[in-house]
Amino acid sequence: MQGPRYILRNRSQVLKGILLIVFGAALLVVTALDPVEASFLPPGMAALGLAGIAAAVFILPRVIVDQEGVETRNWMYRVRVPWNQYRKLDTRFGMYIVSSDHRDVVASYPGAGGISKGREELGPSHRLGKSTPKSAGLPFHTEGSKKHWADMNQAIGLIENVYTHDYLKDKKSKSHTPAPGTRAYREAVGEEAKHRAAGEKDRDQNTGEDALLAHRTKTLDIGSAACLIIGGALLLVGIAFSMV
Repeated sequence: MQGPRYILRNRSQVLKGILLIVFGAALLVVTALDPVEASFLPPGMAALGLAGIAAAVFILPRVIVDQEGVETRNWMYRVRVPWNQYRKLDTRFGMYIVSSDHRDVVASYPGAGGISKGREELGPSHRLGKSTPKSAGLPFHTEGSKKHWADMNQAIGLIENVYTHDYLKDKKSKSHTPAPGTRAYREAVGEEAKHRAAGEKDRDQNTGEDALLAHRTKTLDIGSAACLIIGGALLLVGIAFSMV
């Protein structure tokens, strides 16, 4: 596959998950120091449950961007949207990937609270307003897999940059064809070129059609789902045993 592959994670969300795990560990320490507590099993199960939930909700979610599309790994599912189905990012209440007929939440970039969002809408000139400092853009690569810590603004900028970039341009040739499905493809080729492509060789036609027929996919993320379900069960059982 040509072009780079970006793996984006939200540092603040990961820190929240780590704090939740630390809280579970502190629960075990308090239990160990309590001479009255007869069993470590209930608090141990609760601590493991908190760790699983923290991993699924805060630590594992990420966004993957490459020349073929954008993928979000959420609490239980992986959703991949190819560029020919991608339309825009909706960031009014968090981050959502808007495709031709779906609107998928990006769990690693949740929305701000209503009061905080309202203060941002007022702007810095208002006495109750709130200004959000602009983040430096992420470096743009031409190949290889890159991992980055990215806030919401950086993630938005990178996704739009990759969406509009042409990775199939041959620098040695004067003519090139943008990657099928991207905005560059629609602008440079357009409807007229699509009709002309019908008369080309079968091999080239099939290759173009395969790229254009890429669809949004939603699959179960076994790791995240297991952490969430097992973690939730352990937490509930641990709490129940503690109350007996």
